[in-house]
Amino acid sequence: MGKTVNMLILIWCCAFLLTGCWDRKEISDINLVLGIGIDKGERKRFKFTAQWLPPKLEQNGHSSSEVYSVEVNSLSEAKNTLAEVSSARPAFSHVGIVVIGEKQAREGIADLLEELGREFQIRRTVYFFVTPGKGSEILAVKTSAGSASQELKQLDKDWKNTATMYKVNYNQLYQRVLDPNQLAFMPVVQRNQHGDMLVHRVGGMGIFQKGILKAELTGSSAKDLMYLQGKIAQGTFDDWTIDGELVVSETVDESCAMRMKVDNGKIAVFLSVKEEITIKDMYGEWNLSVPAETSRLEQKIEKALAQRLKLFLDRMRRQNLDILNVAINLQRYHKKAWGQMSAQGNEHILNHTDFHLKVHVDINNSGAYRKHSESASK
Repeated sequence: MGKTVNMLILIWCCAFLLTGCWDRKEISDINLVLGIGIDKGERKRFKFTAQWLPPKLEQNGHSSSEVYSVEVNSLSEAKNTLAEVSSARPAFSHVGIVVIGEKQAREGIADLLEELGREFQIRRTVYFFVTPGKGSEILAVKTSAGSASQELKQLDKDWKNTATMYKVNYNQLYQRVLDPNQLAFMPVVQRNQHGDMLVHRVGGMGIFQKGILKAELTGSSAKDLMYLQGKIAQGTFDDWTIDGELVVSETVDESCAMRMKVDNGKIAVFLSVKEEITIKDMYGEWNLSVPAETSRLEQKIEKALAQRLKLFLDRMRRQNLDILNVAINLQRYHKKAWGQMSAQGNEHILNHTDFHLKVHVDINNSGAYRKHSESASK
């Protein structure tokens, strides 16, 4: 009798530990949202676009992405409205990218970031882009990857050779937008016509101040920003005009160190940019097997890069863009000077800052390079 009672008690306890399927969610009941576009609305505050994979496969066994846009006054309203127009419940846990249109970016993104994290609970690793056009147009482009969201998320291998942008995720962006003394950065994506096809072109960086888009850097300007941030990736190519001849280099390693000194209300910022490169292509009568020739070419490239970076720093100062976080470093490490200068704003701080730039280039040509004769270049 005692054994029977004990067995019944054991079975009764185990019943409470068993999990059931009463609240299961079938994959056919949800649409996996891959990307989000946020633009300034025409009739309402926002135009919210979602790109998702429908739950049903096509006849060829694949599932092409679908793009839906709704105009709403809040992102929470967008979430509810999309659930009404979709044949299945949208699931935002797999969002990979967010593309923000320029008009909305110039009005501000701080509230958007807060709402995206709260209402949609997107991952902190989601990548963000800004576009001169509309986010909805970027998501609508048909790509070989299956969707714009998948293509933009997988661009790592294509970015390194041009190095005019770097990826920024939700966590990195949100932390900078929350701090009024820091600038935030976001890569720029555009929709370009290539023959009969529309393609994505990712290049350049958008600069945000207090959550508002203030400038868009393209081409060499974006690359100059990355030099000063120490973000030039291995494998990056750069073109130099040395004594009227073309020299093409590839980055092996790059870094930028910053040191600050404050004296009598004047700020001195010392920047040391170091780059190790290999020469991939060149014209002219350079002979890199001779150490003196290699040293002379290094000095020429150092001078060219230093001139470029100085012009870029002057332009950023004129636009009152503190790309090197001078104000943040002043606040952290020179509290007395910060107390005296902060009330007058970042523009006052930048106007009282002198930048001292030193560039060092090492040529490490362990492999072969193409050398063109002077006659072939003409």
